[in-house]
Amino acid sequence: MINKDIHKERKDKKKGAFTLIELLIVLSIIGTLVTITAPSLFSMVKAAKESTTKANLHSLRTATFGYYVDNNETWPASLDSTSGFVPKYMKTIPTAVINNSNHPKANVSNMVYSGERINNRGGWIYNPKTGDVQVNCSEKDSQGVKYLAY
Repeated sequence: MINKDIHKERKDKKKGAFTLIELLIVLSIIGTLVTITAPSLFSMVKAAKESTTKANLHSLRTATFGYYVDNNETWPASLDSTSGFVPKYMKTIPTAVINNSNHPKANVSNMVYSGERINNRGGWIYNPKTGDVQVNCSEKDSQGVKYLAY
């Protein structure tokens, strides 16, 4: 009778526990799933940042055109508060997010540089003669399209 009680206790203890092999199998399955899904997750993050930059560029261009229409067909001298552009036409200047930049400090910037030359510092290039706004980067995004072509 004593042997039966000990055997019954061992069975009761095993009911709620996992074996080492079961845990290793589960961990290997999770590791495989992470290995498969991680690259696609990172590419989705890059695509989302590029879409944000495109949307912010569109907003800037729309706001500069609104200024042009409201001010007798003249472009703003600059995209800041000195020309009356901020905060009347945009609350703040949005950011440009550059993924493949060799300049890590310039990956996210809302700086606006006036003129026609790209200096790859991030942010935006604004040409007050034509009202054109571009991303201040001559590199390519994850799709192989130059940021300047946005």
